[in-house]
Amino acid sequence: MPMMSMIALAWVSGCFSEPEPPAAPTQEKVAKSKPGKAKSKAKGKKPGAKPTVPAVGASGPVVGALVLTPVEPAPTPAGKTHVAVDLTFGEDGSATVELGKVNGTCSEVASESVGPEGREQVPTWTLRCKHREDRTVDLFILQTGKFMSLIKFVESTEPNGKSRFVPIKRIPLADGATLTRDQG
Repeated sequence: MPMMSMIALAWVSGCFSEPEPPAAPTQEKVAKSKPGKAKSKAKGKKPGAKPTVPAVGASGPVVGALVLTPVEPAPTPAGKTHVAVDLTFGEDGSATVELGKVNGTCSEVASESVGPEGREQVPTWTLRCKHREDRTVDLFILQTGKFMSLIKFVESTEPNGKSRFVPIKRIPLADGATLTRDQG
C-alpha cells in the first residue's frame, strides 16, 4: 500500500486526529509590590462600614407623630427617654423611625427658628431633655434635604465661644417626601 493511502486510512480509522491549532501565548501576571506593603485582599465594603438604610415614606406628605417613652428602670439618676416618630404616608403606608435613647427626661416644647445664621429653620419637633437640675439639652427633629435629622444643640462653655448644632442621626426619606407634623 502506498504511504499516502496508509496515512489516509489511519486518519479515517481514528488513529490520528486533526491537528490542534497552536495555543495562544500565555502571559503570567507577575505581582509587582513594594517591599513592606501588604497586598489588599477582596474588594468590597470596608469592615465596620454602616449598612445602607432604605428610604422611609413616599413622595408627598409624610405625617409624623412624636413618641417619647421613659426607659425603665432608669439607668441614670436623670433617667433616659426613648425617642421615636410614627410615620404615615401614601394610601396605607406606615413606619416607626427609632431615633434612640437620650440621656435625661425629655419633653416636647414649642418649636422656634434654629440653626446657623442665614440657614435658620423651624424644626418639626423640639425636645428639651433635663440631665440634671442645672443642665438641659435641646434636640431638634427636622427635615434637612432628603433626610429626617435628629440634631443636638451644644452651647459653648467659653465666654465668647460659638454654640453649635451637632447632627446625631439621619434617616433617608423617599424622593419627594415632605415631613409634616400630625395635627391630631
